[in-house]
Amino acid sequence: PDGEYNITKITGDEHGKTTFSGSNISIIGQSVDKTIIWNTTDTEGISTTATLYFPSNKNMYMQDITLQNRSSVSSANAARQVALQQNAGDKFIYKNVRLLSGQDTYYTKKGRTYWEGGEINGTVDFICGGGDIFFEGTKLVMTRNGGYIKASQNPDDWGYVFNNAIIEVSNSSFNKTFYLGRSWGHAKTIFLNTIMRAEPKIGRAVQQECRD
Repeated sequence: PDGEYNITKITGDEHGKTTFSGSNISIIGQSVDKTIIWNTTDTEGISTTATLYFPSNKNMYMQDITLQNRSSVSSANAARQVALQQNAGDKFIYKNVRLLSGQDTYYTKKGRTYWEGGEINGTVDFICGGGDIFFEGTKLVMTRNGGYIKASQNPDDWGYVFNNAIIEVSNSSFNKTFYLGRSWGHAKTIFLNTIMRAEPKIGRAVQQECRD
């Protein structure tokens, strides 16, 4: 049901990261805006901070839920705080799911995933990793000045495919300061039928994106 669920000390490890290892499971909230699962961590890092971590799950379905990493840990560089991490599973479906964090909000490695609607917020590489992921009508929101929307790496067959995506910024001053993405390893990414309500910065990273 609607509510805010702090799972940091309930299911989290010593750093506040929760591992969810079950398969063939549906996780459905009452509403995406008011059903919020969140955590904080005492560290920063792409492999140690996830609000939810799926290690090798299969046939997972999530709908109408917000996952949020609320950590305020900082370092000399942008702090890597993951909201959702997928490792080696397969056949994930996310419908009307919202992910909120800063750097590395959504970290993927392998397997097939389908997004329908939903929203992903972040700053640097806030969609990153590998696997084959099809985003249908998903909103991508840059929440700071500069940064990259995604960094794709070592895809299986298709990499990241964004169809009917919407690109926005949380503050109008961030317009023309960010890049669509950057290559990380052997990257594959394509944007189809995408609405850019905010304009990315034109430069090498965007040109590389187009060539890829």
